[in-house]
Amino acid sequence: MVERVVGVKTSIYHLDVKFSTFRQIAVIEFHLPRSSFLFRMGVRMKKLFLFGLVALVGISQTANADSNAGGGIVNSESINLGSGPFNHGAPVGSGDNTIVTPTFVGGFNANRIRFSGTLTSLISGTFASEADIRVTLGANFFDWQNPGGAVTFTTQTYNSSQALTGALLNANPAGTWSVQFFDSFNDGAGADSRSNDVIMTFEEALPTTDSNGVFGGPTFNATGSYNSVGEFAVAQTAGLNGNHDRYSFTLGVAGTLDYGTTATPGFTGLVNGDTEIAIFDGSGNFVVGSDDDDNGPGLYSLKTGLSLAAGNYTLVVGDFSTTWGATLATSTYGSAPAAGYDYGLFMNFTSAVPEPSSLAALGLLGLAFGFRRRRS
Repeated sequence: MVERVVGVKTSIYHLDVKFSTFRQIAVIEFHLPRSSFLFRMGVRMKKLFLFGLVALVGISQTANADSNAGGGIVNSESINLGSGPFNHGAPVGSGDNTIVTPTFVGGFNANRIRFSGTLTSLISGTFASEADIRVTLGANFFDWQNPGGAVTFTTQTYNSSQALTGALLNANPAGTWSVQFFDSFNDGAGADSRSNDVIMTFEEALPTTDSNGVFGGPTFNATGSYNSVGEFAVAQTAGLNGNHDRYSFTLGVAGTLDYGTTATPGFTGLVNGDTEIAIFDGSGNFVVGSDDDDNGPGLYSLKTGLSLAAGNYTLVVGDFSTTWGATLATSTYGSAPAAGYDYGLFMNFTSAVPEPSSLAALGLLGLAFGFRRRRS
């Protein structure tokens, strides 16, 4: 009896972790008798591949998770207060003001409060900056001030995060709050303006109101990203102690890094800051930077495609007029304007090492068999 021989095509695939997709990288064709050990093992491997496929996609989604540890808004809680209307009538205590009492779960230390909504003028001549909101918990209160300015208006939207003060700074926001919409100057009878579609948010953000902060950044063992919010809120004297923030980070594998700063709409301070960025290695030695990097939006900074070996690093954000030295200790920094400003920091890392899921896929040989019968 003549045994049939089967032509076997074996495809090897690479699993792209970033996009959770498979890409064919090789095809091998060979011929085996159906009774051979290799043919029977191949059929079993095909079944194993189908089961392993689901697990590998799960691995890729986990490896691509973003990191927020050590900076930015690390905790927050929002409550939609509703569509309103919420009347800003007169100073605190007026019967023309709207009061609501939301309850927050908390469980973190809030250092900022954000309100967003739409403001409509009801009396000619009232200013947007007069339409404020007082939040009270027990004996402590904070007045959130509308950022709309001392200008008359018809309708405007607002979305502003402001640093809490006093006993409410870094306090747990858990509890039932009194939220009073008021107008700091009474322009006439009834409500001067009204808010609609208001969302109230407590935030735990790092850094808060401190310039010259030192913060723990991310550890990248695979492709991923990191975001933070920084603030130059105090005018410092230029020099060794001028305005700058330091973010330590670790690369578990070699790869390329894109990083930069952006504006942070909704935060207080200047709309357009002027930053400079440099990276130092684990010994504090200068790696790369610029004395006047305005490659990002406006006067913000941007660097792309920086190749880095595995190791520990420090990314430093300085204000305008920063001069980078050969080491962290010899760099001098600029002084932010008296108003200060906020900035957003981002880091996007692309690993140069195949992801664990890709190696697993190759280990399984990615066996997808296409059979065709041939006579011998």
